[in-house]
Amino acid sequence: MGDSLRYRSAVAFVCAVLLAMMLAPISAAGAAETTGARWVQGATMSRPRWGHTATLLANGQVLVVGGDQVDNPPGDGAAELYDPVAHRWSLTGRLATPRDNQATVLLADGRVLVIGGDTRRGVTGPTGEAVATAEVYTPSTGRWTPAGTMHTPRNHPAAVQLLDGRVLVVGGDDNGTALASAELWSPVTNTFALTAPMDRPRSTPQAMLAAGSPFSPGPFTGQVIVTGGGTSTSQIYWPTTGGWGYNCNAPRSPHDNGVEITGDQFDLLIGGGGLTPWAPTNNQSDATERGAGDLTYCPQGFGWIADAYMFIG
Repeated sequence: MGDSLRYRSAVAFVCAVLLAMMLAPISAAGAAETTGARWVQGATMSRPRWGHTATLLANGQVLVVGGDQVDNPPGDGAAELYDPVAHRWSLTGRLATPRDNQATVLLADGRVLVIGGDTRRGVTGPTGEAVATAEVYTPSTGRWTPAGTMHTPRNHPAAVQLLDGRVLVVGGDDNGTALASAELWSPVTNTFALTAPMDRPRSTPQAMLAAGSPFSPGPFTGQVIVTGGGTSTSQIYWPTTGGWGYNCNAPRSPHDNGVEITGDQFDLLIGGGGLTPWAPTNNQSDATERGAGDLTYCPQGFGWIADAYMFIG
């Protein structure tokens, strides 16, 4: 009886040692990640900003635009550049029309397009007025130039550059009235042209280009999916036809949602105000568990999966 107890104790001890040896690298890696990731105090911008945008330029600097219209009096529209090497901010060109809540797009040629928003400059009263104009920033000169005027002023629009170089602008609101209309900006003519409207108004929507998958690209190459904006639906814009399709119902209504197109699949993860990115490792059948409130858009099935598992075949 004593020998049997000693044998069982020895086996348990050996198992515990082996388990500790297996878990040690995992614990060390986790500790390294925890201790290596930290926040440090950054440089201070020239002014407080709210409703601004930040764009990473090709030279590694970050362009911050807008967000100075909440001041009283409102700001002058000056943009700023963050230098990650020198760890400091410097003022750059000033917008012709100061604005907040604009859409900002990094163009393929390295310039930055700013569209719409709202301004208090020259506006009486406590609230701003929706802006219809667009401006382009050229990093090499630090200057802004006019880039046309939309058919409709848009506050909180969404915008994305298409594969052919044009920029699709959708939704937003015109002084409180949500918009269903959409427009296309041409970098060749610097003008906006109306395209087919969405099936319903969307204020503060999100838009993302579908780049396709190297494993199974299917029909999703260059289309744009627009989500949320005060509605539970999403729509896909087809640049080749200028029309909309595949109106999918999301289980809940994302507002100020997040969008992610992974590198090798067109998967969309949304939770009204939150985003959980996920990148599959291969093109085999895979599953991943989602937390409460997460939504996944699967183009293979043309639908949404909520609070469950996502399978990619």
